[in-house]
Amino acid sequence: MGYIGDNPQSYLDFQGAGSQPTHGLELAASSVNFTTESEIDFTIPDRYELYEFYFINIHPQSASKFVFQVNTADDTGWDRPISSTFWYTWHKEDGSSVGEGYEGNLDQGVSDGAFQTLNGDDMNTSADAALSGVLRLFNPSNDTYSKHFLGNVQQMNNTSDPGIQNSFAAGYVDTTSPLTAIRFKMASGNMDSGSIYMYGVKA
Repeated sequence: MGYIGDNPQSYLDFQGAGSQPTHGLELAASSVNFTTESEIDFTIPDRYELYEFYFINIHPQSASKFVFQVNTADDTGWDRPISSTFWYTWHKEDGSSVGEGYEGNLDQGVSDGAFQTLNGDDMNTSADAALSGVLRLFNPSNDTYSKHFLGNVQQMNNTSDPGIQNSFAAGYVDTTSPLTAIRFKMASGNMDSGSIYMYGVKA
């Protein structure tokens, strides 16, 4: 597991030394330029109503999808019930095919408890294949309502055809318990390299 800081005060002070931003994004934790990681975990502080996770050039060691799951304080199984929907657009590198579509086999029902996929097709391992994007997690520390999420990632080159895919995953974690941790990994195999940043949105 890669190093992750969990101190929400250790963010980049983008307004200069000696002052803190009154609103906007605050860097809560990061795993920068990691190599050969089976998973990356973040502690979710009870501090912000919105978190944004940025993925930069995630590259797999074997063909696979990029996925996430969460835990609550009384759970360590990374198997929270998720209800989700998934669709994506694509454009092949040679221009032979473009399109968009709903991908029902990447949806989840709340009984599944599986890791949620963020990209449409398996990534390949070529040097020009990578994934970047963002996942937004809304009010994870709330103890009354389910926790919504919205993911949007772009990947260059999959295992079937060279090209670009723009994937959208949205849904909710079906629990009223506060979320305390989130895990990112490949569905199979390790992440070869990349960076992940966790920001809190300060109102």
